[in-house]
Amino acid sequence: MRDVITISLPTKTRSIIKKRLKERGFRSMSEYMRYLLDQDTDVISQDELLAIAKEADRDYKNNLLKKRSSLRELL
Repeated sequence: MRDVITISLPTKTRSIIKKRLKERGFRSMSEYMRYLLDQDTDVISQDELLAIAKEADRDYKNNLLKKRSSLRELL
């Protein structure tokens, strides 16, 4: 069974979405929305990002960071 969800979008936003549908080969708005919802599980939340930033700030204030001369040193 499926449920229908209706959303209201400004004309400009709908035009951008229609362009992306065509560029990326999606057959319908529904297919594109399902794709976006699937991708959402891989995106970090604002709360997670804020927690990481706060931890980094604490580390910085406590001089726990190590300076590196290049990105290669981190790998």
